[in-house]
Amino acid sequence: CGRYLYFTYLKSSRLFSIKTEHLRQGAGSGAVVDVGPKPHGLQIVLLGTDNKSGVFLRYKGQSDIYMWDAESCFKAANFIEVQRGGDCRLATQVMPGFRRHMWTIESNFQDYISDGLGCVGASIVIHPVVKNEE
Repeated sequence: CGRYLYFTYLKSSRLFSIKTEHLRQGAGSGAVVDVGPKPHGLQIVLLGTDNKSGVFLRYKGQSDIYMWDAESCFKAANFIEVQRGGDCRLATQVMPGFRRHMWTIESNFQDYISDGLGCVGASIVIHPVVKNEE
């Protein structure tokens, strides 16, 4: 099983991949694969991987984090919600780490860019990805 780099353009309606061996060999021509359309045409932000087949993502402007098993078809039905987000911060990265947990970095960077921080100021938090149960 090869390793792949998944990428998209925020405004693009599709997800793409390329085998990392093609990147190492400099063979880019014809090596990019169109994985498929983004669900419902929504913009997604890729956050990271579990170093296996799990790819973490969120929808632009939304704080819930989903995991997609890259060995399955790229469609919303295969996205598993792994964390419900809060109101103040958006995840910018998910990665494996200490004690075999998946960790996320969340910040209010989007508020900083839009000059909407108010008196709270800039903030960032790092914590394990936790599935919120209802």
